[in-house]
Amino acid sequence: MIIPVTISKGGSAFGYIVANFPTTAASCTCSSGGTVLEADAAGLARGQFVFEVPAAGTWTVTISSGTDTESKSVSITTAGQAESVKLSSSLILLDGGDECIDITGGWAKLINTTATIVNTGSALVLTGQSANMCHCYTVNKIDVSGRKTLKMHIAENPNNINSVTMGLKDTKSYPDWIAKKDIGKGYTGDTELDISGVTSGEYWVGISIASAGYPLVLDKVELI
Repeated sequence: MIIPVTISKGGSAFGYIVANFPTTAASCTCSSGGTVLEADAAGLARGQFVFEVPAAGTWTVTISSGTDTESKSVSITTAGQAESVKLSSSLILLDGGDECIDITGGWAKLINTTATIVNTGSALVLTGQSANMCHCYTVNKIDVSGRKTLKMHIAENPNNINSVTMGLKDTKSYPDWIAKKDIGKGYTGDTELDISGVTSGEYWVGISIASAGYPLVLDKVELI
């Protein structure tokens, strides 16, 4: 959740960057060139900190949590400019209609059937056809090293769907899984799969459904 914040402009600051991040972050910095600004303890506990940047330029906001780090760049060009950035220690693979192509390569059918996958701009809609299941997975294999949980959010899941299974695969065959979780038909909301026991490596991440024309709507996938 992004907390509303009031920025008191003034002093020597050229611009402002509002960083929003998990309260589990051990540190949050904002850097450009040789200048490094650090969030204080109160900001880390709150999950939000306002960096007062002293000059125009591209500033990189970085959070760290254990061995995990994440960075995002923000451009400040005009005096008094204020920008907001949100960081997460999890690896996002699907965020609404954003397929995170730079990481996933997109989402597609792992096994070619007449089933369909449609990106509506706010989610992926998976529909099986007759006896054909819909296997919706990342195009790229994803490195799960150091990750403990696969988390998905299912927005719609009709009771007419026969089966729903999420997990990791390293072959394009069914029903071979490295790790999986069967999800009850009709279930909506967040669901998690413990992958802490999976050997480090790269796998396809996704979900398989068995339905005859009934759509499942998936709008968030992340590795934690």
